Amino acid sequence: MTGTVSTWLICAQPKRCSHAKSFNHLGLVSWKMEKNFRFHVGDIIYVYMSQGYIRFKAEVEAEDTEREDLDYWKETEKENVKNDRCYRLRLIAEYNNDGRLNGEILKRFGFKGGGAIQHPKRLDYDIELKKHIESTFERNSIPKNLGKLSPQ
Repeated sequence: MTGTVSTWLICAQPKRCSHAKSFNHLGLVSWKMEKNFRFHVGDIIYVYMSQGYIRFKAEVEAEDTEREDLDYWKETEKENVKNDRCYRLRLIAEYNNDGRLNGEILKRFGFKGGGAIQHPKRLDYDIELKKHIESTFERNSIPKNLGKLSPQ
């Protein structure tokens, strides 16, 4: 783990993968490593769902892993993603949706909408948005203590 923990916002694409089922069944999702961003072990990741709100909080548990969530990808996508090198995002909490993290409210804090998150967005420079997300999760989320799964 590096000295500084960063906070990120990513957008899940349910047309390709059921990230929600993967989080709820495995306690993790595998997020493809790419050149235009770099997560580090210990970074915090918030997951914006296409339903229009931030639903999950996760922590980067490992880097450069094999894809562990292949069963949750659509059949038409599996061949394209099966050899990806990934970050393992371990579920920390699931938001109990009371509306405070939906897209319209998030826009008041500088959020540009789910379509604007084509790549992970680092929240460390977007202080008001980060503070709103963190405080809402503190007040209204369900902690997940799923333990660490052994590597497969």
